[in-house]
Amino acid sequence: MLHWTRAIAPPMTHFRLCDMLFPNRKQLGDPIIPKFQFIYHGCKTPETPEEAEKVLAAWMAWIGGAGTAIIEPGNPVGMSKTLTAAGVTNDGGANPASGHAMVDVADMDAAIAIGPIRTDGRSVEVAQVHEMQRSI
Repeated sequence: MLHWTRAIAPPMTHFRLCDMLFPNRKQLGDPIIPKFQFIYHGCKTPETPEEAEKVLAAWMAWIGGAGTAIIEPGNPVGMSKTLTAAGVTNDGGANPASGHAMVDVADMDAAIAIGPIRTDGRSVEVAQVHEMQRSI
């Protein structure tokens, strides 16, 4: 009987998976090229399998259209907590985040041009990520 161990079958890490799916993703030490973060607001969880398929198809079409610019496809997120000097609240703030993604494009205008889906009252924040020097 064969027993799988970590040494034989290491778990797939998020970064290894991203490297496989997005081979153009920048690595530590690569030249600094602007990255832009999309923060989604107002997305709701699909209520039926049909609605889920429709939403997934729309996102996959956006991802396909953005091509190699996408370096981190992101994920939807659950309800957040807001941390302030006064304490912690469970409301997610005035406009709770519902997901994120990251793209590698020349400038803010290019990021806006390929920005993701904005329907049904949803909005998307776009911000440039400022790279910090770090060591391994």
